[in-house]
Amino acid sequence: MPSCALIVSSAIGLAHDLCRQVVAEGVEDQPTINAHAAAGCDTIQGWYTGRPVSAATIRLSLQGLQLPHPRREQHVLIG
Repeated sequence: MPSCALIVSSAIGLAHDLCRQVVAEGVEDQPTINAHAAAGCDTIQGWYTGRPVSAATIRLSLQGLQLPHPRREQHVLIG
């Protein structure tokens, strides 16, 4: 197992031992999702699930107004 994968898997294991859920940020493709799922990651977020939006857009969303961007940021549960 490459050292980076070992570090990720160890960090996920430590978080789970502390009864925490793990969110992988910055996920950009399906192979990365697969690797994080295999390591036991609970959730992913990043460019693969949705593009970044401005604070103003988030405020509009929270006010119930339509987002100007067609894709909303979302978390993908992989567990």
